Amino acid sequence: AIGDLLRRPGFVLAVLASATAWATMNLLMTATPLAMQLCGYPFAEATWTLQWHMLGMYLPMLFSGLLIQRLGPMRVIIVGALAIMGCSAVALHGETVNHFVVALVLLGMGWSFLFSGGSTLLTSQHSEAERGLAQGLHDAAMFTAMALSSVLAGVAIAGPGWARLQWLALAVMVVLLLSVLVLGLLMRRQRPLQPA
Repeated sequence: AIGDLLRRPGFVLAVLASATAWATMNLLMTATPLAMQLCGYPFAEATWTLQWHMLGMYLPMLFSGLLIQRLGPMRVIIVGALAIMGCSAVALHGETVNHFVVALVLLGMGWSFLFSGGSTLLTSQHSEAERGLAQGLHDAAMFTAMALSSVLAGVAIAGPGWARLQWLALAVMVVLLLSVLVLGLLMRRQRPLQPA
């Protein structure tokens, strides 16, 4: 049942990691061309920046499995959160094209590690009989967060601006890191899941 899944701290953390990965990545990626346009850069510069972002997203997938085996999904989630915090720190430091490129590479890497760590953690938080329900809840939360962040990106750039989006992303990552700490402690006290 849904209640059983939501009472498992590992399941909640897996969903949080994936949802915040997609929300922050989509928010900042969607806002980047708008922010660059407001800085007076031609669209070609934004295209170049987004190409680097895609490299940051998918290149780590080549070794994230090995990293998860070595460090475990929880530590990979932490690495992802720290990478997104690095993205925001770089973006807050300046608005040159290089700042945008480095920030977006770090954003892509952060998304990659958060999403792969969260997805891997999810697989150990449900029985075989619960797999469809667990994956459905996970995906619903993830894509809802992504859709809301798309809407927020344009509104936020038109209103609060690029810097405030970075502070928002930093706040979300701080909450996620605190969740890793609290839910990680609860996971240690939890009885191992019995296979179906």
